[in-house]
Amino acid sequence: MHTSITTNFALESHPCLALMSYGPDFVQALFKNRDVDLSSPVYTQLAAVLKQPSFAFTEDDTYCNYFTLNGIRKFAETGLLDGPYSYHQTPLPVEERKRAILHLLNTDLGGEKCRILKPSVLPETVIHLEVLSDYSVFLCFLSEEDTFICVYLKETSIGQALNDYLCSLADDHAAYSKKEAQQILLGLLEQL
Repeated sequence: MHTSITTNFALESHPCLALMSYGPDFVQALFKNRDVDLSSPVYTQLAAVLKQPSFAFTEDDTYCNYFTLNGIRKFAETGLLDGPYSYHQTPLPVEERKRAILHLLNTDLGGEKCRILKPSVLPETVIHLEVLSDYSVFLCFLSEEDTFICVYLKETSIGQALNDYLCSLADDHAAYSKKEAQQILLGLLEQL
């Protein structure tokens, strides 16, 4: 999907994995001590994407990854993720969490492509939502049985409405400013 159309906005509980990825060891750290076959195409393809120096879906100037304050706190405190990545239930060690958060800070929040939503806007989210440049929408989450449910909507009126809504969140009334977000991340690092 990403080879033909770019992502305008993404909404999830934690920062984009690609923007947190501090290097090729990130995927291995995510799945270390898991009963999974790291040679499986699911993991090799994810590792290949996260090893790239740049990502197709972050090159667009309009791209923005919104995530919740509770989601980044949960990641910092427990090393666990929400949404479609919650199948990864091996907590990342503290050192790996620090590296991921430091990478976000050192890259200026992914080139200012990450925004932390204020709690009043969206208390939490267990879904991964992307609004794509052709105004289609991709939704992914886990069911109660821990199976993926993914929906791809190619209905431009829905996509345009979601795009307009997510675009409006750039207002500092809905999302923390860059300086506030940096302070939040620094505070989480101090607690680790």
